[in-house]
Amino acid sequence: MSAHPRLEARVSAQERRQNNLEARIEELSEDMTASFKQVSDYLNKIEERLDQSEVTKATKEDIRTITTTLNQHTTLLTQILELLSKDEK
Repeated sequence: MSAHPRLEARVSAQERRQNNLEARIEELSEDMTASFKQVSDYLNKIEERLDQSEVTKATKEDIRTITTTLNQHTTLLTQILELLSKDEK
């Protein structure tokens, strides 16, 4: 009896892992697409507000909201990169 699993078992395990990784990447991709759409929609709303307003400067609240949104997306991207790097190891 060998200390290592048979070649067929190792290949099968590798194929399952590959399928799992591909599914996770697809899910992350869908999440990122949705997040980018939300950011785009939000920025369009801000642009519309600025177009309708005589004010040409962002308010402090606009800047706080944008900063919060950017921080949330930075956190999400960091989490995604961490997940992907764990899967590569």
